[in-house]
Amino acid sequence: MAILGLFCSFLHRFIWGSPAAERETALDMLAELPDSKVKTVGADKGYDTRGFVESCRGLGVTPHVAQNNKRPGGSAIDGRTTRHTGYQASMKVRKRIEEGFG
Repeated sequence: MAILGLFCSFLHRFIWGSPAAERETALDMLAELPDSKVKTVGADKGYDTRGFVESCRGLGVTPHVAQNNKRPGGSAIDGRTTRHTGYQASMKVRKRIEEGFG
């Protein structure tokens, strides 16, 4: 599914109200992805929670989530993810996509 298709599907399913509902909707969508060798998901620092990161890994999806180092307990994203060049590339692309939304 193309990025735009995932985004439109997310908007269609999203329950406006809470960040937790947004993360739950994202996890539901990730669970529906077909099996493939490599799956990643990029997201802003609002998704940097232990629950979301662990759930992604449980689904076989590598979370390329922006680190929220100001969060109590620090970021849930650790060196297993940040040491890879793919993570750095995802952060650059994610920033460019968000700029399109103002």
